[in-house]
Amino acid sequence: MASIDLATLDHDALIDRLASGAILRTLATETGYPQVHLYDQLRNHPRYPAAIQAQAESLVEAGDEEMMSSELPPDTAYIAARTREVDTAFKWAAARDPLRWGAKVVAWARRCNRA
Repeated sequence: MASIDLATLDHDALIDRLASGAILRTLATETGYPQVHLYDQLRNHPRYPAAIQAQAESLVEAGDEEMMSSELPPDTAYIAARTREVDTAFKWAAARDPLRWGAKVVAWARRCNRA
């Protein structure tokens, strides 16, 4: 198996991308490095925990923004798909920080009449 040299990657830029809402799978695809190797490198970065919190905020905010958009087409299937995406973003965030996001997941579910 060939060795993988991740030292050439700009770890700070990858951390910034995570904080902006990019997911590790996307970064792995873009860089050409296996996701598990990127994770092994980035999880030890001093800004990684804060980047993951910001990532959760970004994903939830983007989903919420899309759901509140006046440009949302009046298509039930489209709205249902976007609702699932926002629901997934909330659950993803809650899995990483239950104390911060757990109640927000419940509130989101009630807002969508699913609780």
